[in-house]
Amino acid sequence: MPDLQRRRILVETTRRTILALRVLPRRAALFYVRASLRALRLDDRWSFWSTLPPRELSVLVELTRGRKAVVELGTGTGWTTLVMALSEPQCVVRTYDTLEKPHRAAYLALAAPEARERVVLLNGRGEEAEPPSEPIDLLYVDSNHDRAVVRRSFERWRDSIACGGFAAFDDYANDNYPGVREAIAELGLQGRTAGRLFIWKKTCAQ
Repeated sequence: MPDLQRRRILVETTRRTILALRVLPRRAALFYVRASLRALRLDDRWSFWSTLPPRELSVLVELTRGRKAVVELGTGTGWTTLVMALSEPQCVVRTYDTLEKPHRAAYLALAAPEARERVVLLNGRGEEAEPPSEPIDLLYVDSNHDRAVVRRSFERWRDSIACGGFAAFDDYANDNYPGVREAIAELGLQGRTAGRLFIWKKTCAQ
C-alpha cells in the first residue's frame, strides 16, 4: 500500500474509532474498534470503506432499540450485522448474501459467542428470499444497488415489516449508486435521510 494512502487510512481509522466510542453502545463500539484494527492488519480496505461510518451505524442502532427481528440484505464482512446484534441483546439478525466476502470469519470471531448465535447467515439473494412468518422490525437494504434489484428487495419484504417498523437503504446519498434513489422515487417512499441512509417508517395503514 503506498505510504500516502496508508497514512490516510490510519488517520481515518483513528477518527472513526474515536467517534465509534462516543456514539455506539459499549459492546458495539469495542467491536468496531477491534474490527478496524484487524482490517489494518489484514490490509482489508474494502471492509473499512464500504461499512457504514459510526454515525450512520448509530442510526441503525437506534432503529433496533427494543426490537427483536432484523433482516439485512447484503452481509459483506459482517461489521454492520454484528454492530446491530451487539447493540440490542434480544435482537436476531438474519442476513443474506450471495457469496462470503474475504475475512468475514475473522470479524465474526471478534464478537462474543452470545451475539454470534443471534446472527443467522443465509446464502442467497435477498430479493428472492422467502420471508419468515413472523414480522420483522427493520429491513436494511445494502446489497446490489441496481434500481430494479433495490425495488424488488423492498417489494419482497414490505409486507413482512411490522407496523411501526423501518426500512433503511444504504448509499441513498451516494452519487456512485443512483439506482438506490431511483428505486425509492419509483416506490414513492416518504422518509428521512441520515448521512448516506434513507429511512422509511411503516405505518399501520400501509
